[in-house]
Amino acid sequence: MECVTAQSLYGETEAMSRRANAKPRASVRRAAHSPVSAHVGSSTPRREDQRLLRGEGSFIGNVNAVNQLWMRVVRSTVAHGTIAAIHTREAQRMPGVALVLVGTDTECLGGVPIRDMGYHELFPDLDQYAHPILAVEHVRTRGAASRSCVCGGSVCC
Repeated sequence: MECVTAQSLYGETEAMSRRANAKPRASVRRAAHSPVSAHVGSSTPRREDQRLLRGEGSFIGNVNAVNQLWMRVVRSTVAHGTIAAIHTREAQRMPGVALVLVGTDTECLGGVPIRDMGYHELFPDLDQYAHPILAVEHVRTRGAASRSCVCGGSVCC
């Protein structure tokens, strides 16, 4: 392990002035060959930047196809809660509604996969913590998707 101190970061003179003006701090230890450290604190190159900066980007919200359907996702307003019931009958009867989905409808698809960025080597069972597509019995975060409605035309439930 490499020990990072004020002297190694700022040089001796600046470190002394920092010590005189600041509270003493414990030194920070970094792992020399941590597989996670390559991702933490470094910028990630984005493939789409140049296209978007030149104004050549296309966005899914700008696509209008014949017989196109729209989907609205209803999200949780609480950070932790139990889903007692979701009543979908009224939404299903609305004109233009093609499909109403709740968590039990998407449960068979599994969870949203966790992107492999090298963490799977450290935590081989990481995929068991994948978030469900739509919450089934519990919502664990504010903003978790709890149900969705797919419809055509200009009105989406």
